Amino acid sequence: MEFLIGFVTVLVSFRAYDNVQRAIHLNKTRPKRDRPEDSLSLSHMEELMKSKSIVLRNAAHQILLERAQLEIPFILKQAQSKDPEKQKHALSVILELSQMDTNRTILVNHRCIKMLSKCLKTHLEPQQWRLIVMSLYHLIVDNDRRKLKFLGYSVLDRIVSFIESDEIFLSDLKHWCIILLHQLTLTDAAHHTLIQHDIINVFAEYCKRSFGNVQMQRICIHSIVRLLSSLEEEDPETVDQVFMKLRDLNMIPILANSLRKDDQELASWAIFFLHEFAHRDVLRDEIRQVKGLLKQLIPMMAQPNSIISRIILRILKCLCKDNMHFKMEIVRHNVFPKIIQSMDTSDSETQYWAISLLHELMTTPQMHQHFFHHDGLETLIAVAQANTHQAQLYISDIIALISANDIIDGNPNIPKLVNSGLVNLVLNFCKDEDEDLKYSGAALLLNLCNISDDLAKEAIELEATLVLSKFFDPSTRDATQVLASKSLLSLAQRGTLIDVRSVT
Repeated sequence: MEFLIGFVTVLVSFRAYDNVQRAIHLNKTRPKRDRPEDSLSLSHMEELMKSKSIVLRNAAHQILLERAQLEIPFILKQAQSKDPEKQKHALSVILELSQMDTNRTILVNHRCIKMLSKCLKTHLEPQQWRLIVMSLYHLIVDNDRRKLKFLGYSVLDRIVSFIESDEIFLSDLKHWCIILLHQLTLTDAAHHTLIQHDIINVFAEYCKRSFGNVQMQRICIHSIVRLLSSLEEEDPETVDQVFMKLRDLNMIPILANSLRKDDQELASWAIFFLHEFAHRDVLRDEIRQVKGLLKQLIPMMAQPNSIISRIILRILKCLCKDNMHFKMEIVRHNVFPKIIQSMDTSDSETQYWAISLLHELMTTPQMHQHFFHHDGLETLIAVAQANTHQAQLYISDIIALISANDIIDGNPNIPKLVNSGLVNLVLNFCKDEDEDLKYSGAALLLNLCNISDDLAKEAIELEATLVLSKFFDPSTRDATQVLASKSLLSLAQRGTLIDVRSVT
């Protein structure tokens, strides 16, 4: 027990000497030591720890830690003592030991996690609870097996009660409880238990209460995003309840403020959180009304291959859906160049979401002129062939939208389609093995031939009739064959007219 007195005395910045000495007695069962350094008394160790030489201090510290490992069973026993003073000082020692990797395994093997979890359920002083929570954090950090073992001791409700308490003097304890819960969210296997205990709501409420504390907000928002990513595995009723509570807490202003912070990591996690709302069609109108939203998001799209760029593209797609005003905001904030730039990147996911966003914008005719102005057609054609099947279907829809012919005003963009490589791209769609893409290619070719003699002539020169003639086999769908027939007829008619005009 002599060691315990010295350990607390030296390692806890020489505080509470008298209290420790009064509270703890000599441990007579301590094993004997034969090494030369073991002959150093605690008073000598204390002098070494006060030395101006960092080498001496480190050496003394190492000796104390080595002695501590031999005292662990006794220290753990004292941590369960009914004497508050003995328990407090034993918990202080456990905290010091738990901060070293080499000691954690020894503590865990002595069932320290279970012991601390049991102590957590008892009535203690806030300082002792804090010591327990801090020790638990160090014992489970970066170790999934220990985290799941800790969850098995059913102390989540106790931790939540600390966080939700109105007592101001528990602020440091609450801080460490949040850090402990955050560590649990880093293990996917723990998510179901955390969600069932409504930990998402706990983080959200604490995030609002800690407004202005960037570190705490970063931890809370990151934790919520981690847990929301696992909601797909929960039943629909649980998912609805989670988002109803988040909706009632009105988190959008908090997230909007996080975007304005200089902390890049906080802003990134806020964007991930906004994405969870946007793609589930929760609070979309509130997100659209965030002042300066696009102004904050655009600079973060500067790296087109980054994950955050993809998430922003997805958010914008969701916010543009069926909302003309937000589409016009996209134009006003000059986001079009960023979208086009994101299409022309080596990252296939970024390309896909840029094309998907562009598809949403092109459903509005007023957007077409901005698409052509920023060289959208050239970029779209350049990246189309190397893209995924779903992206190519989006591209075929975009082509159909930009080449649509208004009955009254016509289509002023048709001359830009001629000799742009568009017809060749459409013919490549027709040659594709995928039936959906072949159907789209045949439909697009029919449309292009009907709106422009120049486009029809270009198709004939590129042997479109030969490509379409291969559609008539049993493996091709009937609807696709019908379109091919119409396209061939249109090409024949256009070809005759073109030849006549060239003669005259």
